[in-house]
Amino acid sequence: MSKLINSPSNWLSSDKIYPYFLVGILVVAFSIRLIGLDKGIWLDEAFTIQMISKANLLKMLQDLRGDVHPPLYYVLLYFWSKITSSEESLRLFSVFFGLGTVAVVMSWLKQYSCLASILAGIYFSTAPVMLRFSQEIRGYSLLLFATALAFFFASRVIAKPEKLSGYIGLILSLTVAIFTKLIGVMLLAPIFLFLVIMTAIEEKKIHWNKVILTFSIPVLVFIFFYFFYLSNLSKNTENYWITHFSPTLFSLTWQYILGLYSLFFSNYLNHILSFIWFYRTYCVRIVNIFFDE
Repeated sequence: MSKLINSPSNWLSSDKIYPYFLVGILVVAFSIRLIGLDKGIWLDEAFTIQMISKANLLKMLQDLRGDVHPPLYYVLLYFWSKITSSEESLRLFSVFFGLGTVAVVMSWLKQYSCLASILAGIYFSTAPVMLRFSQEIRGYSLLLFATALAFFFASRVIAKPEKLSGYIGLILSLTVAIFTKLIGVMLLAPIFLFLVIMTAIEEKKIHWNKVILTFSIPVLVFIFFYFFYLSNLSKNTENYWITHFSPTLFSLTWQYILGLYSLFFSNYLNHILSFIWFYRTYCVRIVNIFFDE
């Protein structure tokens, strides 16, 4: 794929120049994430603190069976809180995973394009959505870190299919993602698609039997948590907070991801998308009425 991406500035690929960009971006990313660590605790974070404040680890694991998320983040934060349990230090735990995500994404993309690596590093360092979840006392930063690692090790599998390190890393990263949030299981499809597409583009051959084994272990982890460990999962998700799809929700989500949410034209964009959605629905109804007659 590196042949498909031609950097306009060859000097960026210099081994003497790129490390300065890498270090500079990581320093900026870490510095920004240190701002506002004392912002105050909100509801979900209060639940996290309540869980890690249990008398012992076994009690916490028992109580977490009534939650909707697997316990990995809670377990790691439980041990971290034994060092210090202030709000700032608990948020700092997530900051480290957020910083790790920036580093892994840059390392992953560097093998394809140094320019893409630097631009991705700038985005992941400064995007509001990344900054927020890099500070929350929740498992989002760990999930993002595991996601970045999964794509990194998938690239290793493609580049060096004969080595087990790529497969082992992919197993661990996918397992960590599912062990943190059940939604991590949705990584399996894009990672598999990434393997298929990139092996075709780069004309590589990988050991698909090892790939199947690699995917089967995270699937087994998902089955365990979904059907056995999280005993009240179906009950807790009956009235879940996630709303149904709408053009406004779609627009707001992408504005939030791209950091455009507070710009002046965001409301106009919502109205335009809502009008397009309404017009499309109206046309479909007219066509249906016409053909029914």
